[in-house]
Amino acid sequence: MSRVALVTGASGFVGSALCVALETAGWTVRRTVRPGVARDAEGTIPLDLAALSASGCDAALLAGVDVVFHLAGVAHRGASAGELQRLNRDATIALATASAAAGVAHFVFVSSLYAGAIDPASPVRPGDAYARAKREAEQALLGAERERLLRVTVVRPALVYGDGVKGRLATLRRLARRGLLPDLPVRGNTPMLALADLVAALVLLGAHPTLSGNIFALSDGERYPLARIARALHRGAGRSGGAWRVPGVLLDAALGVLRALGNGPVGALVPALPRGLDDWSIAEDPRLAALGWVPRQDFDSWCTGTVAGAR
Repeated sequence: MSRVALVTGASGFVGSALCVALETAGWTVRRTVRPGVARDAEGTIPLDLAALSASGCDAALLAGVDVVFHLAGVAHRGASAGELQRLNRDATIALATASAAAGVAHFVFVSSLYAGAIDPASPVRPGDAYARAKREAEQALLGAERERLLRVTVVRPALVYGDGVKGRLATLRRLARRGLLPDLPVRGNTPMLALADLVAALVLLGAHPTLSGNIFALSDGERYPLARIARALHRGAGRSGGAWRVPGVLLDAALGVLRALGNGPVGALVPALPRGLDDWSIAEDPRLAALGWVPRQDFDSWCTGTVAGAR
């Protein structure tokens, strides 16, 4: 009999790929999506995170589920601190509490690398409201695991790239294809991870029979300053480089102004520099290597269409 997985956020960039991978591996997948999102796949269920955080979870949603993969949440920076707390923290805790009551064996929470930015030992600036909500959800889940109510695994992925990517990285890609992306200076370091590699890690971690109470930070192990990201996007667009170059001093000044002004439409011009992760480096996790997971693609090969696995 196949294992049953509940995947929240199943219509998203990562969630949709995860559902396909789980089914390919022989799982029975129960999908949830935001109310109003088209439900194409059989067994897809609307799930309102706001209602979940306020009144808990319908027990029928979790009946017979072996593993919950919780991906749903709010990622955009326009959300208020209160909304982030309700949807990214409170809804996560409510779903985990209901999962424990329903006898779910394992809860896999897809958090954010930004959650690590508020760890006391972190070398970067204190995290924003998004990071705090994610970190507080992690702490609540791991506390429940220590009380033996539920096995928990927390995954903090780096910036995920792959076909269908949206947001800031997609903006840079469009600019490169139109010849509007300049050459950029060597600044910062954006940890990154291929979609296929993240999904492979999630399937592996979710299926592990004893793994629990761990936080895994995932990246492809490469360092991506702005200059490397721009070069890769130029090559992917069939260009040798940008039509002009942004001097480092000018970029530093622009970033300082943007940080002072906060969010705005011009913020899309600097999408490859995530907030709070100016020079973040993620070491290879020997626990994942022992389980057989290694990243198989890097950003450069994805941009140029190199077959995954070439590494």
